[in-house]
Amino acid sequence: MKKLISVAVAVLVSFVLVAGCGKAKTETGQVTCPVMGEPVNAKVFTEYKGQKIYFCCEKCKAEFDKNPKKYVKIVNAELKKINAEKAAAEKAAAAKAAPAKK
Repeated sequence: MKKLISVAVAVLVSFVLVAGCGKAKTETGQVTCPVMGEPVNAKVFTEYKGQKIYFCCEKCKAEFDKNPKKYVKIVNAELKKINAEKAAAEKAAAAKAAPAKK
């Protein structure tokens, strides 16, 4: 019985850990902290010239404030890549869904 309970607890913990490992949902689609390169925390962000910039932690947010232009370039490059990948995936899906021409 103890072994069964131990296994059940291990499975439950595994599900909780896996559920927490997903990418943070941000308004912009940004997933990587421009300072450390770690996954962002959707609750830690700043607005710079009307653009939301997300970070993994408050320390990175403070570092961004020292040189925002440097880090905005990194964020914009990431967003450009994400949008290009999304467009390519949508194009591939549309081509797959389109009827074959004879």
